[in-house]
Amino acid sequence: MPDPRAEKTERPAPRPKPPNPPPALAPVPAPAARLGAGDPKEARRVARGRREIDASLDLHGLTQDQAYVRLLRFVEVGAATGARTLLVVTGKGRGEARVPFAEAPRGILRERFLDWVETEPLRSRIASVRGAHQRHGGRGAFYVFLKRRKG
Repeated sequence: MPDPRAEKTERPAPRPKPPNPPPALAPVPAPAARLGAGDPKEARRVARGRREIDASLDLHGLTQDQAYVRLLRFVEVGAATGARTLLVVTGKGRGEARVPFAEAPRGILRERFLDWVETEPLRSRIASVRGAHQRHGGRGAFYVFLKRRKG
């Protein structure tokens, strides 16, 4: 009969190491990054009230589809009339602090807005997008700087 103490002193075989993860792919560059791009001085002028906001759009209470259609129309009209600075109010969405034990939406229009400005036809008309100053809506609003009209 084998000695029970001998079995306890035996060590289990070491576990095989997991295979190495695949090499990280190079990050895909953002498509002509609009958010935060452009002239920061221009954004400061608008925030301080030294440059007028040509028009503003409030997307509160709209569905994603309604908000997208209104945003397209708003930027189109702004570009056609020669506006340079627009204000788009998306709202902040519900934060976890307000609804501690529920899964709350986190500003879907705000998130979608940031996606929309990176796609055509908005991308070709917008020079840059910056977060708005607190007096203009803070985290729930954006300054949209349009490209200059040619001709």
